[in-house]
Amino acid sequence: MNSLKLKNKIFFVLLLPLISICILSILIIFENIEQQNKIKETSSYLKISQGVSSLIYQFQIERNISNKYLNSYGEKYKKNLLAQVENTINTEIELENSFKKFDNHKSFIKEYKQKKEELKVLRDDVLSLRVDESTLLNFYDEKIKNLFLFLDELILHSTDSKISKLIQSYVALSNLIDKSFKEKQLLEEIFSIGKIQIEDYYNVGSLLSSQKTYIDIFEKNSTDDILKIYNEFKLSDSYKQIEKYREILLYKNQKDNLLL
Repeated sequence: MNSLKLKNKIFFVLLLPLISICILSILIIFENIEQQNKIKETSSYLKISQGVSSLIYQFQIERNISNKYLNSYGEKYKKNLLAQVENTINTEIELENSFKKFDNHKSFIKEYKQKKEELKVLRDDVLSLRVDESTLLNFYDEKIKNLFLFLDELILHSTDSKISKLIQSYVALSNLIDKSFKEKQLLEEIFSIGKIQIEDYYNVGSLLSSQKTYIDIFEKNSTDDILKIYNEFKLSDSYKQIEKYREILLYKNQKDNLLL
């Protein structure tokens, strides 16, 4: 396999439309939550959930751009990376302001603040090309995983069952976005090399399996109006196109369809 079709490269290197529809659904979920929110305690949990989830999303973007910067040996993406780091820091500041009015989970808040210095060191190492790709990805994956665990704790402490279901739906979509980012990164690597390794089939399959799990959770806990938007997206040409190329990647006997 010498190279892959340019149009296929462009298609997959662009941010997967699935990510966009997830973000849209997330906004609608929180509109539902805010409409149903009637007590001050739930409002506090909601505000923290929004802040943590926004930070997860910023870390997902930062992880992706940092990895691109490393792979270009510092020749590309520096401006993008610096701009994204600023976005992440601003989101962190907003979250910390929310923490000031939040008395619960002090241990998590304390641990989170202690690890901010580690993040600063990593960012400096990335810009100076003193860190390898594996260390970079593991660091961000661990950070994102801990934030997801914290969101799970918030769900357990919610006193409103409807709010809890909506937040579960939200968390499922956030996880789905994370897996979509990783799928996008894997596809970029495949197209960069120009061929598909055997392990790529397993990795793509694993990511799609995880995404299906989170979609099931999302569908189980979402309201009818949110599901309506998601189901409409599944009928779109963009979604069908994604499924088509995923199928090609998963089955070796169809891989020639990707060749020039």
